[in-house]
This record gives sequence, structure tokens and C-alpha cells, in this order.
Amino acid sequence: MSANTAKFSSDYSAASSFYRSLWIKDPFNLDYAVDALIFSVASGQVKEAIAIANRALENRLDSPLFGLVLIIDNFKERKLGEVKVLLNRYKEDLPNVAFWIFSGWANSELGLSKPPPEFEKIGEGAKKIGLNRYNQALYAAYNGDWNSASSFLKDGGHLLATLNRDILFTQANILYYSGDKREALALL
Repeated sequence: MSANTAKFSSDYSAASSFYRSLWIKDPFNLDYAVDALIFSVASGQVKEAIAIANRALENRLDSPLFGLVLIIDNFKERKLGEVKVLLNRYKEDLPNVAFWIFSGWANSELGLSKPPPEFEKIGEGAKKIGLNRYNQALYAAYNGDWNSASSFLKDGGHLLATLNRDILFTQANILYYSGDKREALALL
């Protein structure tokens, strides 16, 4: 009853705690495990959510939600072999485009302890992708500071800034491994 009250009052941290307690008492209850994971994520307790997903799978409970949380965590930890295993396990539960994108990222970097030697000399444009002029312009616009937003864009924010660094490296890896080393290096 407390778990439902916390859930309906949008107290996600309390709901997470209550559902985790219920799940500890009944560790083979899939509904409790899923709710504990959902409310852990919703309350920002990501490490707890990852632990829940792992424990649930150890208890032979299964949900695509567990897979998604673990896929994301394994990407973050660069455990790309595990990502591939999880992607294949949950392929039918993911939208096709998500499966293709995640698989492409994992495959393009799988087995790389470091980028190909040619990538060591990446261009300055690629190094600056991240919190760049474009993102700074968006942040200034979000705060209503239109003059600053405009100045960030005028200072080159519209060039490579819209590309995400990981996407750029993924494209370069695909080209590199297909034999188009010159094209891969041109991206960087």
C-alpha cells in the first residue's frame, strides 16, 4: 500500500525503496522487480537500477527493461562484447532502428583497445565536438540570452557542432574497417 501511495504521489525515491523492499521479500516476483527498477531510474538511482537488473536476471526473471538498462550500462562501461550478447537476447523487444544503431556502435568499436593508429591525429574540429559553440548557443537560448546565443553561432557553432563525437568516430570506424582509410581519416 505504501509503494502505491508513493507511486501515485510521484515520490519516486520512496516508491523505489518500497518496491525494492517488496522485491527482497519476494525475489521471484517480476512485477516488483520491474517496478523497483522503474522507480530507481525515475528517482535518479541509476546504480541501484543496474543492480536490480543484474539481480533479476540472476533470479531468472526477465524483462526487456532489464536488458535496456544493462545495454546502456555496458555501453557506458565500454563492455561491447556484453552489449552484443544483450542486443541479440533482446533483439525482438527493441525497435529495429534501435537494434541497428546499437549494433552498429558496438560492432564498429568491438575489440578496439584503442583507436586505429591513424586516428591518433584527429583534427581540431573533432576534438571540439561536445560542449561546443552550438551547444553553448542552445544553452544561452534556453536562458533567453539571445545575443550570446547569436554570438556563439557566429563564432563557428554551425559547422561540425551538430555532430556528436561518438557518431563521428563510429562513421570513421565503419569506413576504416571497410577499407576506406582515406575517407575515415578525412572525417577526423
